[in-house]
Amino acid sequence: PPSALECVICVEEKPLADFPGHITSKCAHARGVCSACVARTIDLEVNGKGNSTRIICPHPECPEELQPEDVRREASKAVFDRYDQLLLRQCLQRDPTFRWCANTGCGSGQIVEGLAGGDGRNVFLRCHGCQQRTCVFHRCPWHSERTCTQYDQDARNSDEVALLQFFSQGGTMVRCPTCGHGIQKNGGCDHMTCRKEAGGCGAEFCFRCLADYNGAAGILTVGNSAHKPSCPWYFPIGDDDDEGVATESDDTDGTDSEESPSVVVVAEVR
Repeated sequence: PPSALECVICVEEKPLADFPGHITSKCAHARGVCSACVARTIDLEVNGKGNSTRIICPHPECPEELQPEDVRREASKAVFDRYDQLLLRQCLQRDPTFRWCANTGCGSGQIVEGLAGGDGRNVFLRCHGCQQRTCVFHRCPWHSERTCTQYDQDARNSDEVALLQFFSQGGTMVRCPTCGHGIQKNGGCDHMTCRKEAGGCGAEFCFRCLADYNGAAGILTVGNSAHKPSCPWYFPIGDDDDEGVATESDDTDGTDSEESPSVVVVAEVR
């Protein structure tokens, strides 16, 4: 029997020990991709610009997705820890009590404890990243001196106010940090492009923290450490520690309207 095999990715002949079993339990093909190439594929998906947790078997024409146990087996500890962290963040973002900070360029997100079963009216959270306040119901910067009902009434009374509120709430609008052009996010990842054909400047930046993708200190050059530390995609170079999820009580500072808003206990995601 042969003692070596040529990898279909790097086209290098390597010992059979570098092809240890199937990449996923559902793969129907014999393994033809070496361990180094599988590990490199996972690293590129997890730490690349998409920060993906959906990793497909790199064998040509195989559609099977790697499961967490596959990633743990094939990737380095540092890459798996990053992958596991991304899975946690995705899980938290699907939680109906999760809210992003509405302060442009912050990028932090928090779970609002006690929100389950309620709509979040007249409740604000204070961001643990930037200390700014976000309306839990409208998902916009906190409307000081106005209840949520009054805030809604302002929009009904004025089309101009309604338009301004539309741009500030929902977490889908941001201004290009280079030219100030307004951009709406309608899906996809957080890698944004200020399109020239729409009147923009062509800049590429992170939707969450506004970090630049290009240049010597950009994300495409130095990786995820170029994001702001408060951004969910930030990952410092050489730091293998899991930053985790902290739960702590926020300080109250009174009310801002006639319907008392509450400052709730939050869990920070950074």
